[in-house]
Amino acid sequence: MAESSDWEAIKRKYHYRCVICRQPEKVAGKLVQVQVENAVIPPQVFPLCPEHHLKYTQGYFTNAELKKIGISRDAYLEIVSGVNENAEPDLPKSTAEKAILAQQDAIKKVQNAQKKRFQQIQSDYKKEI
Repeated sequence: MAESSDWEAIKRKYHYRCVICRQPEKVAGKLVQVQVENAVIPPQVFPLCPEHHLKYTQGYFTNAELKKIGISRDAYLEIVSGVNENAEPDLPKSTAEKAILAQQDAIKKVQNAQKKRFQQIQSDYKKEI
């Protein structure tokens, strides 16, 4: 990772904004540095908001997001597999990561409830016929 003076220069280069969503650091929260190392490109460091950092480390970046940081899908999958293997499972999560995970859980619960309700409506309809 970049040293503090280098990190400040990198954030200044990107106008203190997330590379993906362009939200300023004051709105998105503390920017997280992501170092992309690949055999094709020299190592680069990018600032990401906590939400996109979580998405990046979990391997959910889309092709459009990868294009913004200039790496291919294959290179990204290789990088993410290395990140996930080296990750320590018991690291404390930041507040933003906890909020995102809670939001994802809530969405899954709502979707499951809607699915069950839809199945119930279908079965009631079939009984009436």
